[in-house]
Amino acid sequence: MKAGVRKKPEIWRLLFIVFCAVAICCFSSFVLASGTDNAATVQSLNSDQIEQLKHSAEQGSAESQFELGVLFEYGRGVEQDDLQAAHWYEKSATQGFPEGLYRLAILLDNGWGQAINKERAFKLYKSAAEKGHTLAQHDVAIMYFQGSGVSKDIVQAYKWLKIADLSGNPLMAKHLKRIKRHMTFDEVEQAEFFANQWVMQ
Repeated sequence: MKAGVRKKPEIWRLLFIVFCAVAICCFSSFVLASGTDNAATVQSLNSDQIEQLKHSAEQGSAESQFELGVLFEYGRGVEQDDLQAAHWYEKSATQGFPEGLYRLAILLDNGWGQAINKERAFKLYKSAAEKGHTLAQHDVAIMYFQGSGVSKDIVQAYKWLKIADLSGNPLMAKHLKRIKRHMTFDEVEQAEFFANQWVMQ
């Protein structure tokens, strides 16, 4: 009887762990579906595929340059190398490819593979944001809010969060509520107007 009593807490603990694991998986899927950049979807390739991708990148394909950068940044099928990642993201970004702009901005923002350069990171985020990249729109908003790489501007911060929200990113609503606490009614109204104007362009 005592042995049975001991097992009950263990069963409930096991069920709780399974429930948490399922919940985490579901939440991760939701986040991936609602706001990650394409770097997460680039898989490891075999040596022949990497050579083909490299050839395409060297021929000037901005998408291939971005994908090659991802392989080097994450070490997927190649040795991890932030310098090589930055090299290929730079080539992709030079052609205006949104994902290349965004990933290069992240490297510069964090000092991975090169010196931190918040000012250039902001410009790259903004270029990607203007091309409709919702994560870049979020990061532009954060940099405006913090005054990082650009002069602090809470109206612009709210505007870019609202643009990301209007673009269909469901994670932006909570950020908008937080930033609104720091704003006057007129500032919110102005930012909403700018965001709606931008989306209607």
